[in-house]
Amino acid sequence: MAAAELFALNWTEVDDPAAEMLRHYLNCYGQFNDVLPEENKRLVKYQKTHTFISPEDAYEQAGIGLKQLSRPLLNAIRAGEHQLASLVLTGDID
Repeated sequence: MAAAELFALNWTEVDDPAAEMLRHYLNCYGQFNDVLPEENKRLVKYQKTHTFISPEDAYEQAGIGLKQLSRPLLNAIRAGEHQLASLVLTGDID
């Protein structure tokens, strides 16, 4: 999706291509969401070119609610803190 969007830009109208690429990276392409394998399976069909509207729409269509986490909290969950992950998912901790 990123490549298609970038190829569609009229680069002759862009004063600073490097700055434009950096802007796209920081605001869209360089962001990520961690999802469970079963969530990813649901998500894939909404990220295809012919059905894709926006990242937010794809997650909504797949029934995936996103929650913004701090880097330390995300790292703790990735390290296997299952009780902490459960608290985050139930909304008992931010």
